[in-house]
Amino acid sequence: MTAPEPPRTVPPFPFRGTTVGGKDSKKQTDVLSLDYCTFRTPYEECNVLYRNSQKSLERNAILTSKIAALIKRKVNNSTEPIAQNVLKKHFDYLIQQVQEQKAEMQKSLDTTVAFCQKIQYRCDKLAEEFPTESDEETEDEDIKMEVEEQEEEAGPSTSTARPPPKRPPAKETDEEKWERTERNKFARYIAWHMLRCGFIEPAKELIKTANLQGMVDVEVFQRIFAIEQALHQRNTQPCIEWCNLHRSKLRRIGSRMEIVARTQDVITFIEEGNIPEAVAYVKKNLTPIAKDKFQGDLTKVMSAIFIPLEESKTRNPEYHTPLRYEETAKMFIKEAYRLYGLGGMDAFETLVQMGLASMKTPECHADRKTPKKKQKCIVCRPDIFPLAKDLPFAHVENSIILCSMNGSVCDDEHNIPFLFPSGHVFGKKAVNKLRRKNGKIWDPVHKQEIEEDEVLRLYFL
Repeated sequence: MTAPEPPRTVPPFPFRGTTVGGKDSKKQTDVLSLDYCTFRTPYEECNVLYRNSQKSLERNAILTSKIAALIKRKVNNSTEPIAQNVLKKHFDYLIQQVQEQKAEMQKSLDTTVAFCQKIQYRCDKLAEEFPTESDEETEDEDIKMEVEEQEEEAGPSTSTARPPPKRPPAKETDEEKWERTERNKFARYIAWHMLRCGFIEPAKELIKTANLQGMVDVEVFQRIFAIEQALHQRNTQPCIEWCNLHRSKLRRIGSRMEIVARTQDVITFIEEGNIPEAVAYVKKNLTPIAKDKFQGDLTKVMSAIFIPLEESKTRNPEYHTPLRYEETAKMFIKEAYRLYGLGGMDAFETLVQMGLASMKTPECHADRKTPKKKQKCIVCRPDIFPLAKDLPFAHVENSIILCSMNGSVCDDEHNIPFLFPSGHVFGKKAVNKLRRKNGKIWDPVHKQEIEEDEVLRLYFL
C-alpha cells in the first residue's frame, strides 16, 4: 500500500514590495496590473509576426508541393524523352521555393527568439526590482563564500599579524534600493503614459535618461501615432495595411476597424460623384470582410451609394460630417489598445487617481484664492482638482497619524500631533527637535522658521 501523496500547496508569489500594496505587499495583482503592458505588448507583436510567418510558410508549402507533383507527372506519364533543360527549369524553380521557405522559417525563428529574449530580459529586470527573501539569502551566502575563498588563497601565515581578507564592496542599503526601485518604476510608468499621449520624442529622452532601453516598446506607439496622424490627413492606407497585418486578431475580437476605414474611401468616391468606382471598391474590398458579421454596415454603405447625395447626407449624417476622419482616428486608437490588451488607463493614471482618491474629502474644492505654495490640500489645487472631481471620497474607519519626520505614531499622550503651515503633521518629539533657541520652529518642508502660534495642535475625535 503506497503512502498518500502530500497535499499540493500554491508556491508563494516571488515578488515583494510594490507600489500598489505597500513595501511588504505580496498581492499578485500589484505587479501584474501595473506592468501588464510591459509583457502584453511584445507578446502581441510576437504573436502576429508568428502567425503571418506561419501563413506564408503554408502558402509556400502548397506551391512547393504543386511543383513537385507537376515534375512527378511529367516524369511518370511521359512516353517520350524529356528535354534536360525543361526538367532543369522545373527543378531550379522547386529548389528556389525550398530555399525561400527555409529563409522564411529561419527569419520567423529569429524573430520569435528575439521577442522571447526581450520578455525574459524584462522578467529579469522586474525580479531585480522586487527581490525575494531567498535572493537576499543567496547573495549573503555568495559574499560569505567569496570571503572564505580569499582566506584559503591567502594560506597559512607564520606571522602573527596577517592582513584581513579583502571585503567585497558595501551592499546597497534597503533605503537606497527602495529609492532606486521606485525611481525606475515611476520612470517606466511615466514613459508608457507619454507614449499613449503621443509624446514620442520626450518619451525617448526619458527612456534614454532613465536607462529604460528594452523595457518600453517605443516602436509600437510610433506606428500607432503615425497611423493616427495619417487618418487626420484623410489617408486611410496605413490604417488598412495595419488591419491586414492584424486581421486574424481583429476578427477574433470582433473589431470593425477595417470596415470603418474602407467606408471612408467609399464615402469619398460618393462625394466626388464617382459611383462606378465606389461600387467596384465595395465589391472588391468591403464585401469579402463584411458579408458575414457586418451585413448591416455593408447594407448601409450600399444604400448610400444608390441614393442621391443630398438624401444620403440626411439619412446618414455620420458619413458626411467634416469630422469623420477624426472620429475614425479616435476609433483606431481605441481598437489598437484593445488589440494589445491595454486598458483605458495606464499605470501612471491609475496611481495618480488612487493617490487623489485616498486624500479626497467632501470639503475638497478648487481653491483659487489661496496661493499654491500655501495650500495645504493637494486635491484642492485648481490644477489638480479637475482630475479628482469624479473620484470617490476617501473612506477610512480606523486611521492613525504618523509623524512626517520620523514615521512614529502620534497620539494624545506621548506624541501629540501638530499641524504645520505646509500641511504636514509632526509629532511632539519631532517638534522639540525642530525648536530653535530664539523660540521659533524650523519648518523642514518650506525650509524656513515659523512662529510657534502657526503650529496648530490636532485632536482625535
